Amino acid sequence: MINPQSLKLSLKLKFKMKRKKRNAEKEEIKKLPKSPGADNFSLTENYKFSEPKKSLKDFSGFKSRESSNANLKMKAEAEKAVSVQEKQLKYVVITMIAIVVVALVVYYWVQESKRFEYGGIKFEEIDSNKIKMYQGKIPIKDAGGNLVANYNIFLRNDPRELDDIAVNGSIRFMPNVVASLAPEAERDCSDNGIAGANFFGFLKSAGLKTLLAYNNQRYAEERNASYAVCRQNVGYTLVSIVKGSENKITQNSQDCYTLEFKDCDILKVVERFIVASYAQSKGISV
Repeated sequence: MINPQSLKLSLKLKFKMKRKKRNAEKEEIKKLPKSPGADNFSLTENYKFSEPKKSLKDFSGFKSRESSNANLKMKAEAEKAVSVQEKQLKYVVITMIAIVVVALVVYYWVQESKRFEYGGIKFEEIDSNKIKMYQGKIPIKDAGGNLVANYNIFLRNDPRELDDIAVNGSIRFMPNVVASLAPEAERDCSDNGIAGANFFGFLKSAGLKTLLAYNNQRYAEERNASYAVCRQNVGYTLVSIVKGSENKITQNSQDCYTLEFKDCDILKVVERFIVASYAQSKGISV
């Protein structure tokens, strides 16, 4: 028969041994090395895990990366905008340079188109008080062939467009030249003053002595002027300017020339005579 007192002691001893063993296991667990992240949980008596504590530092990394990505994106967009602006500025500069170059080329072409040479005379188209004129420079040389000056003639007509006025004969001048006008050349035509100024100015620039006369004796006497018509061996060159049915220049004799004009084209015929005279003196056919 089991003694109750002995059973009680036996059970008490077993409980103490189990308790001691359990305490020993706990001590062994405490001695084990800690693994990473062990601070985030704790062991309870019933071996239940606690949830890891969340820290603000865990979210700051994400925010920092997002901010960095946003900055990079903004920087890339800014660089792209600058690149576009630089290209646009480049195109604008190139366009402006092209416009300037084209303008200069056109200006040069226009200016050069106004310059030409005809009959050995260099001409330039000019505007004088809104009147288109053709300025020609005739070099004046001394007996030794040295250039003394340039005589400027101003034509109202393009000399290239006067080549339809026939020049029949060889023009040469003696030291004295007489210009003999028909009455209608002086009375009826408004351009006679300009024609006379150009004609006498040209002859004087060549060092020739000039005289104004009329080919109508009565008209000459009324004006107390000289009367002159073509004659042989008179010792001077006679240029008779008369009204006719066409514009032409004719050599009547060795020292006599007739400038015939129609419809008051006296200025055209005189200008043609001036250019043809100089051209022939240089051996140039016009």
